[in-house]
Amino acid sequence: MGVASWQLAAMRRHPAWAAYAASLPVAGVDGSLAERMRGTPAEGVLTGKTGTLSGVSSLAGYVGPVEAPRLAYAIMINGFVGEPAPVRAVQDRFGAVIAEFARAGAVAGLPASGS
Repeated sequence: MGVASWQLAAMRRHPAWAAYAASLPVAGVDGSLAERMRGTPAEGVLTGKTGTLSGVSSLAGYVGPVEAPRLAYAIMINGFVGEPAPVRAVQDRFGAVIAEFARAGAVAGLPASGS
């Protein structure tokens, strides 16, 4: 597990978890993710914080219900030239794939979402 994912997983045990989780934008719903991942398995279930600098774009957060997310993820892409839109499209595809993965119950033997 990478450092960013480890930090995300550790945050779930922090006393401020509820406030922190509630502050994260939801894919296809609100904040910086309002227009992203609509019509994909990530819509409504992937939360995350975005970050962009010159040549760097990141997205990190959780997949699953806020009260008990199924997995933590972190996507960091650096060294690209030009606009971040193509990089964000890759992040969005990744978000859709991991949301589908979590819904299928492929995470640590957990039952599928909705089971």
